Amino acid sequence: MSDFSLLIRKELKHLIFISIGAVPGAFIRWQIHDNFIVNICGCMMLGFLISLPLKQPYNLMLGVGFCGALTTFSS
Repeated sequence: MSDFSLLIRKELKHLIFISIGAVPGAFIRWQIHDNFIVNICGCMMLGFLISLPLKQPYNLMLGVGFCGALTTFSS
């Protein structure tokens, strides 16, 4: 395999992990209509996740995907 195809596969994996985390985050956001509550909860969760020594796929899934879709930071 060439270096380009390996890079594409790696980036596709990252997109899949972000998408897996974004689905429940967006669903919870859809259920709660108060921007202040979801932003505070998302900020606290993101701060907690940053303090943990997680591997990159879990950081992408929980931090970027879930917290990004939960809060208004994604917009």
